[in-house]
Formats: sequence, structure tokens, C-alpha cells
Amino acid sequence: MMHNLKPSYVVTVKFGKEDFSIREIGDAVFPYDNNVLVAKTKFKGVLVLYTKLNYSDLLKVLSTYPPAYVERIVKVDFCCPVTEVIECTVDRLARIKLQYSSVKFGRIGSLGREKAKEIKEIFLKHRNPDCNKVLHVEPINDYVCFGLMELNKDKFSTIRKKKVDGLVNR
Repeated sequence: MMHNLKPSYVVTVKFGKEDFSIREIGDAVFPYDNNVLVAKTKFKGVLVLYTKLNYSDLLKVLSTYPPAYVERIVKVDFCCPVTEVIECTVDRLARIKLQYSSVKFGRIGSLGREKAKEIKEIFLKHRNPDCNKVLHVEPINDYVCFGLMELNKDKFSTIRKKKVDGLVNR
């Protein structure tokens, strides 16, 4: 499900735990954003999160009571329709000077291998090897969303592990 709004985040959860994760994430974020929306996509294990919380605030909220099945959270900077993804990415690169060292696909999804390869080639031509940021590519239903994040900041499981280890080692 994609709404007219641009999703704030793409959330990857354990396969089959989508409904539980929707409730868990929604319950955690609601006190800080009562317009929060967590929705399924046509891909199993992939949710979209619509919220006004920035990434660091979202992590603070979720690290208090870490959702059990969340594996990754990727910030979304912009989305393009799959049907226009090549033109859209070229246009965005011309307008926004993104700084990143690598490109990472969450899944190929509705893009198909050929378009995914073409997108990766376009973005790799513009990368900066000295930068510590990763450009995430997340196909969601009929859109492809892109998010620029620091290396490994998308891995929510490491945040959950730190929280659990901290509680165990008290």
C-alpha cells in the first residue's frame, strides 16, 4: 500500500510477522506522532512507515522497547514510479548532489534485474568513494524509494541486541 504521501521509512521485518510488527511499531510511535501509519506492501516482510519523526528520534523511541521482529529501517529521501525510475533518478542526480560511497538494494522487487542493474550503474557513476554513506534502493509496490544513510545504520537488529545485552549485563 502506498499513499499519496511519501513514506518516511521502509521497514523490513521477519517474514510472516508483518501484522504483529505493524501493531508494535504503531504503538511505540503513536505517543510521539498520533498520525503515524504503518502499512503492508505487496512484498512479504516489508512495511512502510509514515511519521513526522526524524531518524534519530525514531530510533530513540523504538530502542526503548525494541520491536521484536524489525530487522532494518531505511530512511526514505525520495521515491520514483517504477515506470519512470531511470528518468527520475537521472533527474534527481542532476538536481541533488548526493554524497555516497556505495549503493545497496533491499530487494530487486518490481524493478526486475535489468532495471536494477541500470539504476545501480547510474548511481555508481556518481559515487564518492571517500564518503561513509550508503544509498539504499527500496522497491515498494509500484515505486522505488531511495534513502541516504550512514553505513550499517539501517540494521535495527544491532540496536535491539545492544538493548538486550545492556539489560542482561546489569
